[in-house]
Amino acid sequence: MNDQEKAAYYQQTQQRLQNKEKELIEPIRTKIEEAIKSIADAKGLSVVLDKSNVVYGGQDITADVVKKITK
Repeated sequence: MNDQEKAAYYQQTQQRLQNKEKELIEPIRTKIEEAIKSIADAKGLSVVLDKSNVVYGGQDITADVVKKITK
């Protein structure tokens, strides 16, 4: 296998890996986003941020989201 074939094989393998990752992660991400929206609506929240982006204040709904997705 020459260098060009190796590079093409590597690129194909990376693409397959990315596709598989998307296939596995997307349903989980969707379930989490649905749980976040449901909890935010129930609590009357109009904005939900990742807590690493919050400097001060806010309401942490992490435990509620985890509880909802693990039911």
